[in-house]
Amino acid sequence: MSPLSLQSPAQVSPLQKRYLAAYGLQFDRIHSDVSYRSGQLQSGKYALSCQYWSFPAAKGTVLLVHGYFDHVGLYGHIIRFFLQQGLAVFAFDLPGHGLSSGKAASIDCFSRYSDALQTCWQWGEKQQLPTPWLLVGQSTGGAIITDYLARTSPHKKTGRLKQVILLAPLVRPHRWRAGRLLYLSLRHFVRQVPRRQSRNSHDRTFLQFLANDPLQSWSQPVDWVGALNRWIRRIEKVKTACPVPVLIIQGEKDSTVDWKHNMAVFKRLYQSCEILYLPKGQHHLANERADIRQTYMDWLAERLLPKKLKM
Repeated sequence: MSPLSLQSPAQVSPLQKRYLAAYGLQFDRIHSDVSYRSGQLQSGKYALSCQYWSFPAAKGTVLLVHGYFDHVGLYGHIIRFFLQQGLAVFAFDLPGHGLSSGKAASIDCFSRYSDALQTCWQWGEKQQLPTPWLLVGQSTGGAIITDYLARTSPHKKTGRLKQVILLAPLVRPHRWRAGRLLYLSLRHFVRQVPRRQSRNSHDRTFLQFLANDPLQSWSQPVDWVGALNRWIRRIEKVKTACPVPVLIIQGEKDSTVDWKHNMAVFKRLYQSCEILYLPKGQHHLANERADIRQTYMDWLAERLLPKKLKM
């Protein structure tokens, strides 16, 4: 891919059209004048695959951060929702995910993820993407957003950033104590373990699609678990609460993260925290069953800040 640019004409190659069609990312029916850009941004040693959907009347911008093992291609429902709310959407594949460079599903330090988000943020500032901005993250994406705000002083960003939205955000995974002990016992002997597909959604069509997704990694690198272990110890010691208001959506059938523990942590990490609990929701809320998605999207639509701001 070429470097990401808004100055060049919005041209989509035949290969890009195949990608967009395969993952259901064609949104021209939402806004007839929607424009699409894709390209790379360099973040340290990583080349990030970035995508941007916008239109002239956009009244704000969503910066979307996907979850672990995911990529932008799996977030069509979320992107469509925010476009329908009148917001432009910028999304990127994390290092080691999707079309970005890096060892598959691996990272040596979670700060690399925060650095990638910082790279995209700075690009958006230079390009003067429509304000206000909203940061939206699923699972590990929520952890990355929270880490980024804790590391980079959100007080300086409140001019652009007005809201954070987190879906099933990660702090500790489910059964973390046992997982951590297993990691400590195996880290010097094993580099990766096979990954089994989890049933983390009621949407069977999505799970079937995921099983055949060519951009999936089916191994769990041990060094990623080590990076997570160090990040948990660091983020749980943060004492200064973020002033940007956060909306959190959490499924009560989530068996991927330790959500009861995590919700207590997020209430401490954000000054203003409103949570919607979904009794039937599992972990992959971005791709849950249609009725569950509709429930939280209706809830979000009533609370999105751009509707309350005079533009």
